[in-house]
Amino acid sequence: MYKLLYADITECKKFDVERTRPTIGVWNMELLRRREYLELNDRGFGNWPLLVQGKLPNNKMVDMLAERSTRSKKQSAELTLEKAISDYPRDSSLQSLDLEFRKLFNPQEECYMGQLPSKWKCGLNEEGPNQTKQLQVLRNKYMAKLLLSDINLRRSFVISDCEKFNALDEKERTRLLQAA
Repeated sequence: MYKLLYADITECKKFDVERTRPTIGVWNMELLRRREYLELNDRGFGNWPLLVQGKLPNNKMVDMLAERSTRSKKQSAELTLEKAISDYPRDSSLQSLDLEFRKLFNPQEECYMGQLPSKWKCGLNEEGPNQTKQLQVLRNKYMAKLLLSDINLRRSFVISDCEKFNALDEKERTRLLQAA
């Protein structure tokens, strides 16, 4: 990817390529290899001058076509990637590629395991009273794990208090829980 961007913004008089947007619409692996070969044999990689901004196409129609073309290619790449992931769900390299793809094209979107929020499968009910109860149960479990952890210096006091609480009758425990 970086080679592509570098090759597109640097000037090589021995290797002329039409500069259009999106960049990937012109450059392919063969052109990049030839360009890299020329550069390594001539001046060393990274020493070509940058293109003057005026040499790049600067036209609203070109920009509009480039945006439409990019959107279409992005959708195509997205579908191909989704199919590959569904065909090979255990391939971690595809999961990584999907995450990088989403970061590249949707940097503002929040992702979990490479998935957008609409595709998250966290096991919670839809927002509402049932989800609130589920979250409270999860908070209680999390708190119990923290309090009963071997790392907790006050663990023995917590266990002692739990035993005292469990020794109370059901009505008293219910009353204390509601008051808490």
